[in-house]
Amino acid sequence: MKNWQLMLSGMAMLVSLGSISAPISINVATEYLQGYTNHDGSGFYYDVLNRIFPQPMWQVSVQVLPFSRVRYMLKHERVHMALGFYRGDMADILYSAKPVEIDSVDAALSPQMAKTWQGISSLENKKVLALLAYRFNDFIEVPMHYEESSDLLSMLNRVNGGKVDAVLDYKPSMLRLSQQLSQPRQYTIIEAVIKAPVYFVFANNSDGEVIKTHFDKHLAVLISSGELDKMFDLYVKENDRQGNLKLP
Repeated sequence: MKNWQLMLSGMAMLVSLGSISAPISINVATEYLQGYTNHDGSGFYYDVLNRIFPQPMWQVSVQVLPFSRVRYMLKHERVHMALGFYRGDMADILYSAKPVEIDSVDAALSPQMAKTWQGISSLENKKVLALLAYRFNDFIEVPMHYEESSDLLSMLNRVNGGKVDAVLDYKPSMLRLSQQLSQPRQYTIIEAVIKAPVYFVFANNSDGEVIKTHFDKHLAVLISSGELDKMFDLYVKENDRQGNLKLP
């Protein structure tokens, strides 16, 4: 058994006694998200990790990977935890007891769709697009003709020309790409059409259970003290970021 496995097996008792004598290594996987996992090591998610797993007691190693690879690493227990999951993104893993944030998703509506918009129910039987692996259809109860693609600009050109009814993404990204449209922007952006909790997740094994227990305890403290809101404000609300989020 590796040294870190030996340490993790006794982690719960050691943490409660505050007597860990050697650093405990945690392997983490995440995708790149502006404002959350910035390339320079800053970001909301990184601040949460650093606060809950501080050095020198903990040694956190983060791999930044495409989301499909993040899921693979977690499924095969090659990492202890991963960041930024909707509930249901994967089966047979452990989700944090409380969400780290609430993801608020916006919609770009075609000119015709904007005229008849009465809320999310207006998407019933409409053509709706989103980026790959976003799974926004899981959060919308009405049936849609829903598709995912890797090219947001192409999707925005389609909704701008009225070829589809809506694109689900985030306002800053859609506004930024509006400058590159093939025609002047015609679509209307409606904010916060979907709100979905976002969790940190853990490998479904004894190590993951111990790490999750520690995480859940300290995340609850950050929420109740207001510290989580402050970290969120620093990196997300005040920056041009990928989405528009509010904490629970």
